[in-house]
Amino acid sequence: MDKNVSMESQQPAQDENLSLESRGRLEAHVKSLAELDRMNSEILKLKWSQAEDMKAIFVRLGRVFQEIDSDLRFLLEVLESPVDNVSATKTKYETISIKYTNLNKRSDISLIPLNAALDNGLKTLLAHTEQNLRLLLASKKDKNKNSSKIVQIQIVTPKLETFIEFFAPLALLPSEHLFSQGKSEPNWKLLQEKTDFREFKNKAAVEAAIKKFLGMIHVPYASVKKKEDPKPISLLSMNSIYYSMMKKKASTKAALYLADPKMESAFQVWNLLERKFLKQVVKLNLPSLSSDKKIYVPRLFPSVTKESVLKEYTNGDLQKVKMNTFQAPDLVPEKEEILKTIFRKDASKVKIRILSPNPWDIKAGNSNKKKQNDISGVVIHIHGGGFVAMSSSSHRNYLYRWAKGLNMVVFSIDYRLAPESPYPAGLDDVWQAYNWLVNYSETILGIPTNKIILAGDSAGGNYITVLAMKAIKEGVRVPDGLYLCYPALNLHIQRVFPSYLLALEDQLLPYNLLKLCLKAYVPDDLKPDIDPLLSPVAADDEILSRFPPIRIVSGTDDPLHDDIWYFSDRLLKLNKDLKITVYNGLPHGFLAFDQMKEYKDIIAESVERIKEMIHS
Repeated sequence: MDKNVSMESQQPAQDENLSLESRGRLEAHVKSLAELDRMNSEILKLKWSQAEDMKAIFVRLGRVFQEIDSDLRFLLEVLESPVDNVSATKTKYETISIKYTNLNKRSDISLIPLNAALDNGLKTLLAHTEQNLRLLLASKKDKNKNSSKIVQIQIVTPKLETFIEFFAPLALLPSEHLFSQGKSEPNWKLLQEKTDFREFKNKAAVEAAIKKFLGMIHVPYASVKKKEDPKPISLLSMNSIYYSMMKKKASTKAALYLADPKMESAFQVWNLLERKFLKQVVKLNLPSLSSDKKIYVPRLFPSVTKESVLKEYTNGDLQKVKMNTFQAPDLVPEKEEILKTIFRKDASKVKIRILSPNPWDIKAGNSNKKKQNDISGVVIHIHGGGFVAMSSSSHRNYLYRWAKGLNMVVFSIDYRLAPESPYPAGLDDVWQAYNWLVNYSETILGIPTNKIILAGDSAGGNYITVLAMKAIKEGVRVPDGLYLCYPALNLHIQRVFPSYLLALEDQLLPYNLLKLCLKAYVPDDLKPDIDPLLSPVAADDEILSRFPPIRIVSGTDDPLHDDIWYFSDRLLKLNKDLKITVYNGLPHGFLAFDQMKEYKDIIAESVERIKEMIHS
């Protein structure tokens, strides 16, 4: 792979020229919406559209057109007004003005993210809508003849509704915000200096591998008979077999499902890799590893509970750094007695998977083996899965490779999942396990923790960042480095970054599925906008200034990649040790793509980044 591919072309400064561009875009989209609304009204006059189910589809689309039109016209009038005070315009558009409470003058409109929303979100959605409306009008046949086009309207309408959710927050980002600034600004230049942009030599092969992976995940989504059906999804059902052969139909059916997914069936799909049969299939494709054991450790440390979190809210302690809030208790019983029970499955304890590249005698330690593990450090890993799915088992495809490449022990912590166990239950699990390993790994397991690197992907990236913050806050041992793979660092649904627009079309991480994950994980009475243990981007400088070295990896096609830019900008302003790797063309979750030829290069680079922190 070639290093240092340049960042996207620099954007012009936010000046009058940019304002003219924005007005031109707004005017063009207003005209497009008027034409689309006209076509939609014509379709509602056709005989086949009078059926209640058909009528509801196009009435819903018409409402969406009207709301987007109001937003666009409102902003256009604000930008064109000779008077800087926008109160009169807000009065005129009273029905939507609540979304623009913080808009008091023209300069409150952030033109760079506004243009990004229009170009990277609305333009594509309207083009798709227009194509299908024109085809419907041209045919004028009954609904059965037009079923495929009607399905496309059902798919695009929720995406347009999502665009509405994104639009006002993006248009009103503060002028000093990272995403309100052009790429020629100093903070973006510094981010570029700290980033390796990687381009794959064989782009076609990478795209083919991603397409193949998407084809595989389309099948279970397409196979959901009824969204509310509580029965487990079967990959051996007639539905699944049919859609595994009919890939185009599977893609369309999956897109229709994901336009309005339901929590139970959606999370079932995400958890398919936890089925016993599939675990065995996955295991057959894993590289060899000498040791893969599971231990169950007790909860010995002060718990993270909802009550303790709410108390911090009340006392104003969310961002407070304390000193030595607790000491690790002496272990009772003795080591020999602990070893008799530590491998015994126990739901009251926290499960930790231990992966070792070389044979490991838990009683003798590493000392009497010819081929020894590198004991200069360990990796403590936390898996992803949207806080609602998967386990250490389903992430072994890269964990085995990491353990072998590093020649080190890798611990992987399992945690309770939402919605059955929302925040902070999972955080308490990883907190308990982390402290147990820090204090007792060498004594009980014979595995030294001279240096500890925390590593995690997606939701696991959130957890390891939060775990480091919690360690800083409580005055306990802070990890020696963090390795974040496409992390979810912002769980506040109303804090919107431009890359979230990718979720409008993303098939791995569609926005409506992201919303389900947040709904499942974040209780209604907790505050992801200010709680750094939910949204690390909300952390104060006092906490971030104490961060260890950090390495981050992401893909350009990941809807969450702006989380890393925003968070990294905060860290760089505090002169923290940070390096970023961005792979051009890769989506969220690419560590699962182990059938991709370039996968070995990605793993090798992961290993090198972790080694940098271990040996620094």
